[in-house]
Amino acid sequence: MLNGLPYIVHISNVAMEVFMAHKQKPDFNLEIAIQLALLHDVLEDTALSFKALEDDFGNVVAVLQKINIGHESVYERDSILNFNKGILISETIEDNKK
Repeated sequence: MLNGLPYIVHISNVAMEVFMAHKQKPDFNLEIAIQLALLHDVLEDTALSFKALEDDFGNVVAVLQKINIGHESVYERDSILNFNKGILISETIEDNKK
């Protein structure tokens, strides 16, 4: 429990923030961003391995989750979100070229 609330409330709030950001500025891959939001603590807070995460959700999601580990301050989290956004935009552009 986080602040007396079930953990699912925390991750659903993060996902909702991503969804609302996309509504305001839809210039990133929402599908990947929602996965990142819902899974953002999974590697550091569970026994799930990087390989298992990669097998189930793909390399992009797994690598971005690995980058996220250890970034606790708001400033660092904002930096990671901006970095993730850049990668997601790059991935979307690459996918559209195929």
